[in-house]
Amino acid sequence: MGDSNNLGNDLLAMTARQRAEWVLERAQHGVETAAPGSVAYVQSLRSVARAGKELEELKAAEGEALTAANLTPEQWAEKVAQDAQQATDEDLETYVSEWLNRVGYGLTVTGGELRLVRSS
Repeated sequence: MGDSNNLGNDLLAMTARQRAEWVLERAQHGVETAAPGSVAYVQSLRSVARAGKELEELKAAEGEALTAANLTPEQWAEKVAQDAQQATDEDLETYVSEWLNRVGYGLTVTGGELRLVRSS
């Protein structure tokens, strides 16, 4: 972020999610630096709760809006990559299995090595 003179412009340039994340960070900083039980501490805690709720709502709305139909191919590829990175091994096995079936291959283990074999 720029200096305090540019803060207004920086905030205007942010997406709603970026602003919510920024507010949440500032509120968390307030909690960390205020004396527990002080007015500033309590206000910061309330701000954390509000900003957290807003961020969760924005994330939920983004989740509904982020589809291949309304994203660029690059944005969609990034979203799919992020989903894959967060997936469990069991979930990834499902995707690998489906892909292998589509391209007509299977996986075998021979001598401790994983090999791709053409399905019969």
